[in-house]
Amino acid sequence: MQALSLTTALWFLLILFLVIGFVFVWAAPVVAIPFFLLAFVGFLIWRGTQRTRTSTVQGREKVPTTREATADRAYDSGLRDAPTADQDGDWEPEHQQSRS
Repeated sequence: MQALSLTTALWFLLILFLVIGFVFVWAAPVVAIPFFLLAFVGFLIWRGTQRTRTSTVQGREKVPTTREATADRAYDSGLRDAPTADQDGDWEPEHQQSRS
């Protein structure tokens, strides 16, 4: 009789531990999601304050002036690389052409 009760008690404990383990496995993500969301929102707030603090202190130094930001049309068009009268003698700008 005692062997039957010991075996029954062991089976009962095994089933109980399995149920407790399954509950933890199932409940862990459910419990972890709010903690993760709180930590993530806290990180975003902290990072936003850090970026705001650095952009107000150092950000003005990185902003180019209007003159610096304006494109140089002559440089961007490749006009500096165009042949001139000094280089090959055949080409003259329109305003310098001699009229015969």
